[in-house]
Amino acid sequence: KMKLFKSNKKYQLVTKNTWGNTEISELVLEGTEAEIKAYAKKGSFAWEADDSKIGGGSFTRSIDGYRTQTYEIIEKAN
Repeated sequence: KMKLFKSNKKYQLVTKNTWGNTEISELVLEGTEAEIKAYAKKGSFAWEADDSKIGGGSFTRSIDGYRTQTYEIIEKAN
């Protein structure tokens, strides 16, 4: 099992939403790796592996069966 995160660090789960023609980044959850993973599991989020992203991927979740929302994990700035 790979250890992706250093312990006790805080992370943010963020998603981008478009309002008109402006893309804004919205904070969904702030917490530890375990808290974010538990939230994603409870919300039936799917994990999409991508080595270019922090943590090795991002979560996606179906909105209406056609569109998906992507959720990225970013390290919280101290």
